[in-house]
Amino acid sequence: MGGAGYIRALKGPFPDIPLIASGGVNQQTASDFILAGADALGVDRDLIYQDAIRRREGSWISELARRYVQMVSQARAQLKGIDT
Repeated sequence: MGGAGYIRALKGPFPDIPLIASGGVNQQTASDFILAGADALGVDRDLIYQDAIRRREGSWISELARRYVQMVSQARAQLKGIDT
């Protein structure tokens, strides 16, 4: 159970309840969750890698965050039918 299909299934009977996808969210699935109806994403170890912390590479974490924001923005624009 889970994934974008689960979000889509919940949105059917509960269209007005905001849903947050958490667990299984990564760069390959982020857009799918938004397109399925998730209002927000919970990203954990795929955003903040232990190696980045250990090496004190804040730019690595910033770049990953930028990518997630871009993916979410593009997916939301796609839902609205807007070209990005």
